[in-house]
Amino acid sequence: MRQLLIFTFVLLSLKSFAQKSDTLVTYNFNGIPTKKVNKATSIYKIFKKDNANWIKITSDQNLIPLKRETFSDSALTILNGTYLNYKNGKIALKGAYFNNERIGIWTNYDSLAKVYSTKNYSANKLNGLSTSYWENGAIQEEGKYIDGEKQGEWKMYYETGETALKEIYNEKNKLIDSAYLNVSGQPIVKDSIFKSPTYPGGIKMFYRYLGKSVRYPSDDVKNNTQGRVVLSFTVSKSGGVEDVTVVAAPSYTLGVEGIRVLESSPKWIPGRLFNKPANIRYEIDVNFSLN
Repeated sequence: MRQLLIFTFVLLSLKSFAQKSDTLVTYNFNGIPTKKVNKATSIYKIFKKDNANWIKITSDQNLIPLKRETFSDSALTILNGTYLNYKNGKIALKGAYFNNERIGIWTNYDSLAKVYSTKNYSANKLNGLSTSYWENGAIQEEGKYIDGEKQGEWKMYYETGETALKEIYNEKNKLIDSAYLNVSGQPIVKDSIFKSPTYPGGIKMFYRYLGKSVRYPSDDVKNNTQGRVVLSFTVSKSGGVEDVTVVAAPSYTLGVEGIRVLESSPKWIPGRLFNKPANIRYEIDVNFSLN
């Protein structure tokens, strides 16, 4: 699902700080640099891995890791290499970047370190097989993406293996045929199988939250950088916003700001699969403009 939101900003964000040594630890309070460790909501540790790569580890105030990123520049603007995202100190997402674009296989893990989904990327777009799994290891959903769009046959299965959904998409990502079935193979409506997540009060309230929370990066104000940022994220079965990624952005810093705000979002009402809360992917377009 994709939504569009237009922001007009006149406020400037704080200036970023420069990398000055091979190892740097910084403390932040809701995105604002602070020297008071006891007030920090996140802690960044940055160090030089080798002659070509820098590592940035983001932790919470208890030093429990949240994210590990690999960059090819000391300014930490070009993601290159392994990316790890953590939940409760355990790896929840693993993948790789090349020049700020997702590549290869990206894998999501549950709290027991079991794989619950795999996706293939090329040049930051979903390309190839996408598969999700039930807790017992059985396939829950499978299908193929080409250039970020669903194509061909997609299927969803009940935990016991029966087919629940069949959808066929043409080369323009248009749904041309579908069938939705109960465990006995009888036709049912799609809502009985899938329900999208929602923000408390509706999507307009979510837009209001974004409008109050986003800080236009100072470098983008200085350079008059404007345009549309496309963000993709998962609403977890508990309602949390996770795995926020930039699909497209006019600048690296605008994308980072979008990620920051979404990761701080209040909890959503989770979506449902087979009448149970489920992790569901969501997409939003944000148009940044300056007046």
